[in-house]
Amino acid sequence: MRDVPRNHLAAIDVPSAGLVVWDPDVNGDVRAVGASAGVVAAGGSFSAARDLPRAHVAAIDPEMGGATLWRPEAEGVTAVVTPESNAREADAAQPARHGRRGS
Repeated sequence: MRDVPRNHLAAIDVPSAGLVVWDPDVNGDVRAVGASAGVVAAGGSFSAARDLPRAHVAAIDPEMGGATLWRPEAEGVTAVVTPESNAREADAAQPARHGRRGS
């Protein structure tokens, strides 16, 4: 599996140090990852996860690697996420843009 490409986000099996099949295939940098029962939250400078539009924030199924239905559409690069975040919290965690923060 070492020759299987992963775009910006991957999961590693700790005992074997090998990649697992999980592949959310995000199309830009990931700057934050959080995990909780049933979801992996990712934030960064991407616009899609596995070809589904996800502006800077995505909730990813921990078993299959696909984006969930949650789609907050953050306005800029997101550097802090937790699986418990809602769209307003994810947006407020972004750096200030144009003299304002959040929406």
